[in-house]
Amino acid sequence: MLCEANRKIHMDFGEVETGITTVKWLEIVNKSCIEQIYEARRDSSTNPLDHVFELCSYSWSLLPNHAYKCKIYYRPFMPFTVNVDYFTIVNSVGERAEIQVRGMCIGPVVSSSATRLVMMCTNENREVKKRIRLVNDSKTTATFMFDSLRRPFEANLRHGHIGPYSHKFVTITFAPRENGIYACHFPCLILNHKPIIIELYGYCCTALRKTSTQTRFNYPTRLKNGFEGYTSDTVVATQNLPAVSSSKNCIDFGQADVEVENAERKIPETLCLTNHSQSDVLIKWDQDVEGIFIITPTVTRIPANQTALFEVAFNPDRTSSFFARDLVGDVFVKPQEDRFGEETLTFPAITTVRLIGHSFRVYSDGWIPQYDIPHVVKMPPCVPSSPTYATFLIRRYGHLPLMYRFVPPASSHFVVKPMMGIIHQDYQIIAVCMLPGNDDKRVYMERWAIRFNGNIKSECFIDFQGYTEYADVSFSDRNTVNFASTFPGCQSLQQFYMRNVTRHIIKNGKIYSNDIITHKWLFCPTTLGDYEFDINCILVVLKDGIPVGPSVCVTLHVTGKCESGVLVSAPDELNFGIQAYKDTKELSFHVFNLSPVNIYYKMTCIHCNWPTGNIKRDVKIHPIADTVVAGKDKIITILITPTTPGFYEFFVQYFVRMSSDINTDLIPNQIPRNICKVSCLCVLPTLKVTDLQCYGSYPEMSKIFLWKLMKINTLNILFQDLQPGTSQTFYINFPAMVLHSPKVIVKLLITNIAAISASWNIKKVQLCSCRPVVNTQGCLKFQRAKYDCLHRKVCSIQPKAGNLKPKEEIWISLELRYLLLGQTETKWDLDLGDNRHIFFIMIIECLSDSDKKLQFLNGTHFKFQHVYFGEKDPIYQGKLRLTLGDREEELTLEGESSLPYEPTTITEYVPSEQSFEDKDIPIYFSTECINISHIATHSHVVKMIMIHNNLMQDVLAYEWKRHKTSEIIHVEIYPPKGLINPRTVKSFHVTIYTKGYPCMIDINIPCEFINASQRRIYQRSVYILEGLSQELKGQFTITEKGISVPKLPMKILEKPLPFYKAITIQCSIYSVEDKFLKVSLMEELISAPPKGICIEENERTMTFGKKDISRASFIIEGLLWEIVNSKLFRNIMQNILQKKSNLFYSQFRMNLHERKKLIQRSYISPPRALINHILEEMLFVIMHEEFALKTEHLIQHTDIRHIDYLNIVPSMSRKKSIRRETSLLQDISPFTVSELSSTRISFSL
Repeated sequence: MLCEANRKIHMDFGEVETGITTVKWLEIVNKSCIEQIYEARRDSSTNPLDHVFELCSYSWSLLPNHAYKCKIYYRPFMPFTVNVDYFTIVNSVGERAEIQVRGMCIGPVVSSSATRLVMMCTNENREVKKRIRLVNDSKTTATFMFDSLRRPFEANLRHGHIGPYSHKFVTITFAPRENGIYACHFPCLILNHKPIIIELYGYCCTALRKTSTQTRFNYPTRLKNGFEGYTSDTVVATQNLPAVSSSKNCIDFGQADVEVENAERKIPETLCLTNHSQSDVLIKWDQDVEGIFIITPTVTRIPANQTALFEVAFNPDRTSSFFARDLVGDVFVKPQEDRFGEETLTFPAITTVRLIGHSFRVYSDGWIPQYDIPHVVKMPPCVPSSPTYATFLIRRYGHLPLMYRFVPPASSHFVVKPMMGIIHQDYQIIAVCMLPGNDDKRVYMERWAIRFNGNIKSECFIDFQGYTEYADVSFSDRNTVNFASTFPGCQSLQQFYMRNVTRHIIKNGKIYSNDIITHKWLFCPTTLGDYEFDINCILVVLKDGIPVGPSVCVTLHVTGKCESGVLVSAPDELNFGIQAYKDTKELSFHVFNLSPVNIYYKMTCIHCNWPTGNIKRDVKIHPIADTVVAGKDKIITILITPTTPGFYEFFVQYFVRMSSDINTDLIPNQIPRNICKVSCLCVLPTLKVTDLQCYGSYPEMSKIFLWKLMKINTLNILFQDLQPGTSQTFYINFPAMVLHSPKVIVKLLITNIAAISASWNIKKVQLCSCRPVVNTQGCLKFQRAKYDCLHRKVCSIQPKAGNLKPKEEIWISLELRYLLLGQTETKWDLDLGDNRHIFFIMIIECLSDSDKKLQFLNGTHFKFQHVYFGEKDPIYQGKLRLTLGDREEELTLEGESSLPYEPTTITEYVPSEQSFEDKDIPIYFSTECINISHIATHSHVVKMIMIHNNLMQDVLAYEWKRHKTSEIIHVEIYPPKGLINPRTVKSFHVTIYTKGYPCMIDINIPCEFINASQRRIYQRSVYILEGLSQELKGQFTITEKGISVPKLPMKILEKPLPFYKAITIQCSIYSVEDKFLKVSLMEELISAPPKGICIEENERTMTFGKKDISRASFIIEGLLWEIVNSKLFRNIMQNILQKKSNLFYSQFRMNLHERKKLIQRSYISPPRALINHILEEMLFVIMHEEFALKTEHLIQHTDIRHIDYLNIVPSMSRKKSIRRETSLLQDISPFTVSELSSTRISFSL
């Protein structure tokens, strides 16, 4: 682990077995440029008894950029404890690193399958065996041994080891030599574990009854398991006295001679037994069969609360030997020697005295003892007046037995068991008990001697160390907890540490010795003001999970304050502007806390006005919950990913949370506070068809015609309204044409009208069942599948994908080929992004040359605009049956009247102006549509248009096809035909005549174009080939291979085909009687006068002639004159004039004298039609002069350039050629400017 300056390092050793040393290392690197001296220090608060962690070195030096690996050793001695210690490493410049080391000491966990065995036998079978199971349920190896066992009980295993998570079986045999009742304590000592005491009881009789004998026995008081039960004969507690206690539990006879002459001088040892019960007891001592240890008397009765004295003698029978024996006495509360036949039997209690001695000579040292013992035994933590226990091991080396005896100081607080004995096996487990006093924080240290083989020269010393203390902890800040100012209803978190300064485990949160835990306290005020109070902390010591000793109280002084505050933002409004659908954008604002308290906020959003979108899903706030410290600020980031087109407008508001934890609840019953207003306009990438160009062989193909036929306005609405995740199908019908007609090119100008980039792609959807054709390419035989069917060639679209910036435009070309007879449908999938799709179904119909099929291009249902109820002859509804070629169709007409009068528009929006030029379109009109909003019947309008030849080198010939709709409208365009040079502009005079029917009508005036340059080349090639054919006629060559006819050196070029482009005229024609409804006074004043008064005639219902009509007109005029000059009419007009003046020029009142003068003046005034004619000619000429327009084309003549090249054609009849050329160029008689009729003129450029 690498150690860096000014940081805290935690090092965990994990679980380590008792007495095992584990090593970890810490690397210290000198990153400075000078040599550093390092010093390691242990925390002085750690109890020296718990110094289980050690550093390999506590001081060293390091050169620059050098490293030192410091080893840390961990050797625990107390099982089932957690060890914690602290070290600090400081260098020469004062930089420090704090190191916390931690480890857990583990030991064996042993249990026995039985702690009491009852064994019964008869005279016929005097041997019974039972087995117990010792289980080690831990990761460590358990070392065990059995301390003592009296006859007639024997065990097959007296010591050994139990592996981790393993077990051992011990077989116990009961083989009495005579009938009777027997009892024995069989303690199992386990290193670093409490002893397990197994009680053995035996009964031997003449015969056993068939009934269960288990209920016929009474047992003595059971010993406590563990150290207390094992040392109960050594440590006698006054509050829990046994039935009989012994003055000695072990006797060392020392050295004794075997010679007979010295036997009489041996002084026996005395033993005193006290009866603590309220009844007499009978003592029976076991007899040593070998006669080495003799006690007298062997049987005696001790009255209640009385004492008996016994003598014990040691008579060794061999020299140079060790002798040891456990003298066991049976204690019977009542005499039982003659009651074996009764129903209930009582097992005796036992008392044991260990006896040792040796028979070496007085001046003999015996053999040298070989052993290993610890020099220090540290006791576990201890509460005053409460005993504590530990174990350690005496190891024996060699094959000779080892006799030992502990020699305590004169006054001692420690007890050792077994105090003496002979070690025949490899080791002896010793249990140590410390009996402390009542003093707190007291150290107990005693040095005991261990004398081996009874020789004072073979003594060694062992130190027992212990420490007693009550539970105690230390808190940070001198036992004071100060809470920061807190918002009402909130929770203020205050952390402080509590350190266990004792060796105990304290119940309060289970704090291990020398460990530090952090407490988190909450201050939850609801009322403004200051708070101050004390809190008592009760400490209890835990030992083996059980509380021991008295509890200790520690007082903490707590203070706090409750204050209010608010958050403010800067700026207080965020405008994200225009944002694309599902495009993420972020903005930030600052939140300031100017109050003295920390505010734990949680941000939310709420709609301001009309809710748009799901703001919970579309708006992300980061951090959505946090803490703004008093006097500080924090940056709040708003991320918007709109998923609903529209205007987002919402407030960011905050609630106050109860604590700094972001998952805590809000303060109940609070009103949120708006802190910032956020707005955003979500738009979808939107395309729009803004213009259309077309040319082809269809005569009626104008921009307006195709715009309506393709329903471009509906398509634009679909572009704008199509929502994400939806799709629509759009049908487009193209005009029917004859099979194999020249291709038609339609170009759509697509504009990105949104403020964001728009991407699109279109792909063809296969409707036919044609399969791809596999082609093999190259010598490697690469195979490639490709569709080569006519269905794919009927309609093609280029380009198929694009990405447009805002306001950017792109032309999309549709190329239509009439290759398949009948109706052909092609399907295209237009992907607009955001899972928006428009499926185009394009219908292209091809007719055969013999078909007489007509069709409605705009359907069979027509709906008129609203018709004013007072108009003349309004049409409401009707049905017409029409014969179209070979079939009949029914045409449905609908109209609706309205009151009051509502002005009507001509038609839906269609762009009439030219946006910009495209090199693929050879011809352009200055306007695609002439819109005449209102024109009276029997009137006319003059317009001026221009045609631009977009070709770089070729001359175009044109010819206008005259269009006349009987009884409705008539259009004349001058000049009707001619030539347009490359990259030049020609002007045209358009006159529109209306007739007697009011209506709204759209007519297309087609203009036929042909490439005159290509036509001349084609004609020339024809003439040349005809001449060559005449020259080669009759020529042939005879060779060996036969007769060959010479071939023409050139072929006839492809004949140029004409194409058409039409201009649309939209007219709204009204009757003269409705002029007050249709036009304003100003429009009427600036309009040209009509040709004359027309009276409708109906030949079917006419019953009188023209003279009668004149008379009737005169009579009507006289009647009108009388009405106008009457008082009633004069009063009505005065009332009208007082309210509002709305008189027309023909409605002013005049007397008879004024009227006569007006009639006389009209005789010498020129007619209005003549004035209008003069003004039209002047304006037409002025326009050409002002804009430098050429006027030669207005005078029609034959272009000599069309016949100049005939002079170079040899062998041709020039007269025939001229006649043929002349017939090709023949046109109508020219119409000069002077022949223009008088009309109203306006200009559309």
